[in-house]
Amino acid sequence: MLAILFIVGGASAYYYLDIKGKWEREIKQANIISWGSGIVVLGIIIGGFFIIGTPWEQRLYRFDEQKVNDLSNIQSQVVSFWQDKGRLPKTLEETKDSIKGSMIPTDPQSGDEYTYRIISPLTFELCAVFNKESKNIPKSKNIPTTSPTIYYDEFMEDSWEHGIGEVCFEKTIDPDRFKPTQQIYY
Repeated sequence: MLAILFIVGGASAYYYLDIKGKWEREIKQANIISWGSGIVVLGIIIGGFFIIGTPWEQRLYRFDEQKVNDLSNIQSQVVSFWQDKGRLPKTLEETKDSIKGSMIPTDPQSGDEYTYRIISPLTFELCAVFNKESKNIPKSKNIPTTSPTIYYDEFMEDSWEHGIGEVCFEKTIDPDRFKPTQQIYY
């Protein structure tokens, strides 16, 4: 915001002095100010890339954010399946449900399916390939999820912190917390 204020204020002052004829009388000073302003604007743009990253880096963070959202969605589908059937699905295909609208997301970057493995009757693993490392921020329920580098799942209260490359998240269902639903027979 200060950069924009500086640029607008500088441009306004420059044109005000131009109306008064200052730059016609002092051409050398006008050239110095023009080049200096250009260098400052270029420096601000380059500085912005160092602070927030290049558009390519931001795109990679958005891919990673979508992957975490997909894994969280898959986790919810697996837990829902477990509550309905009393067991973990053998494959993610089993979690598909046209009535509930459950679809199995795929990696938005590669189009590949996410890896799902059963570890034990209540434990499963979800894996994805990430582009960027998430930052180590202490886990807290009060941390907003708008950051592109760390994610918290409100459903299971787990952190989705990850490194670069293939990362697997081991998830265990707490049967006291996620009780199986009663079967209704028609």
